[in-house]
Amino acid sequence: MADEKISKICIELGSIACQRGDYALTYMLYNRSFANASAEEDLELAGTLRKIGKMYKAERKFKEAGKFLKKALTVYRGMSTVNQRALRDTFDDLAELSHNQGNFSGAIRYYQRAMEIEEGLAEKDPTKRDERLNQIAWLQLRQGKMAEARNTHSQLSKAQTIQARSH
Repeated sequence: MADEKISKICIELGSIACQRGDYALTYMLYNRSFANASAEEDLELAGTLRKIGKMYKAERKFKEAGKFLKKALTVYRGMSTVNQRALRDTFDDLAELSHNQGNFSGAIRYYQRAMEIEEGLAEKDPTKRDERLNQIAWLQLRQGKMAEARNTHSQLSKAQTIQARSH
């Protein structure tokens, strides 16, 4: 009971710290609350961590962005009922971050993981899938992997043909 109260206090203080822009304090307080937070609180915490990570990425503070995005990913994965869309979107964020850092292999892995999750969703986003395939093909070209890039591009062409026929 006492731990749950401490967890709620940490969440409230973390929210205030986040609003003030003190993301290091937000991270510390949220970390303290994870052990006793409810699933609903975990979802909110992970979402906030992801938003902070995206803000750091936009500011090109890649180390900080990676820390927050990976923590959000850990929280999403640890939830009993995982929000698959949020998990997929976090993988996309990590792919973009890796790409920005020049880690093309890491970006490809994250994009592929996002695509795997997308395939399991009832409502798929074909436009986003095409964007991921384009990014993967481009990254493969940057690595000098011409055959793999050609294969990825052919997957994209097939997907677009199938979409055109279904409309």
